[in-house]
Amino acid sequence: VTYAFIVSISWYAGRAIFTKRLDELGGEIIIRIGFIITSLGGIIQMFVSLNVIEPLFGIESIYYYGVLIFMLSMSISLARDFVQTNKILKHKLEEVEELSQKTLQQELEAKEMETEKRILEADNNRKTNELEEARKVQLSMLPQELPDIPGYQIGVFMKTATEVGGDYYDFNIGKDGTLNVVIGDATGHGMKAGIMVATIKSLFNALGGNLMIGDFFKRCTEIIKNMKLGNLFMSLTILRIKNNYAIISSAGMPPALIYRANSDSVEEVVIKGMPLGAFTQFEYNERELELEEGDVIVLLTDGLEESFNDQKEMFGTEKIKNVLRENAGKNPEELIKILNVKAEDWRGNSPQSDDITFVVLKYTLN
Repeated sequence: VTYAFIVSISWYAGRAIFTKRLDELGGEIIIRIGFIITSLGGIIQMFVSLNVIEPLFGIESIYYYGVLIFMLSMSISLARDFVQTNKILKHKLEEVEELSQKTLQQELEAKEMETEKRILEADNNRKTNELEEARKVQLSMLPQELPDIPGYQIGVFMKTATEVGGDYYDFNIGKDGTLNVVIGDATGHGMKAGIMVATIKSLFNALGGNLMIGDFFKRCTEIIKNMKLGNLFMSLTILRIKNNYAIISSAGMPPALIYRANSDSVEEVVIKGMPLGAFTQFEYNERELELEEGDVIVLLTDGLEESFNDQKEMFGTEKIKNVLRENAGKNPEELIKILNVKAEDWRGNSPQSDDITFVVLKYTLN
């Protein structure tokens, strides 16, 4: 019975080895080989005991050597599995460490991005607040009330393209009752343009009613040049009105438009001149105007004229003249509203690219 058991075990072990892929057995094959050797030793021992064969090399108990080999194979297999387990564990630890490093790096990068985002948000908020304060300062420099001059209706409008624009208008009444009207456009936008507007306002309030217009322009140019603001200039138109007479001069501004009620026509008052801050010795020309009942004067910056539609076409001066001619019977505020509606319809989806400013005066005896 014992010998039959040994033969059957050997048969099953051999069948397992030859019917299963070696790469699937791993360390198990070492034990199975040891077991087969042990089984073979048992078979040989059986044949020796039955006197079928002679003892190999004179060894009577060859089966015990097979058992020793089986125990050795188990030890080798266990040692191999231990080494393999250590290798796998080491690999897994390396993977975990690498993953931890990546996770840590990602967390650091995320924190850096969050910090940068907060810094940018704080910087944007600071700049926004500064621009808002600058906008409030600029608006505070504009007249809070329109002058009340007998015989004249006055309307004004200003819409900046950015938080701090470069357009400016103002009024000053001299001791003799002369109304001084100024409208201007600084180059560019933002803080530098705001500085230029503040400078011109101060000069206009201090000197605008005391000097001849040409002398005032020259004095402004001298002061702007001394400020060393670089390529920063100010275009300006000054209109002086007393009763129904006016004097006008321009430093690089678009032509003033005058609607003549008697002829139902619009006149362009073109006066060529360099912007303030350009040349100190430039000679500025003046024009004298006589107004009659129903005449309308429109002073404006180039923002409306240079408004572009979706087809990149400019609004142009002729459209402004047509609107003025068709609506000259209305008061200045109504006329300004119509001009703005026409401008918005013209632009369509195109954004406002420049500041838009009007000063409208209508001479009426009623």
